[in-house]
Amino acid sequence: MIIKEIDSIIGTSNEIINSSQKPDFSYKKHQFKMIGVLKKVGLSLAVLDRNDYYQTEEQVLRLLHTVNVEFCGIEKSIRERKYI
Repeated sequence: MIIKEIDSIIGTSNEIINSSQKPDFSYKKHQFKMIGVLKKVGLSLAVLDRNDYYQTEEQVLRLLHTVNVEFCGIEKSIRERKYI
């Protein structure tokens, strides 16, 4: 399920950002992983600078949540992003 994949990528990024050990968080690596997963549902995102990407990612996550709630009846939300 795509939502689980997205949630997993966010979880991994959150763990990296909260860890004091290497590797350091790379928003570019995170961005490419998210772009790959979102392609599976027909969403094509451009590679953007950090702030623009985070704003776009927020909008996409809200859209996915709304679609899940309205059309699928799924209330589970994607975890909070701590890497912003």
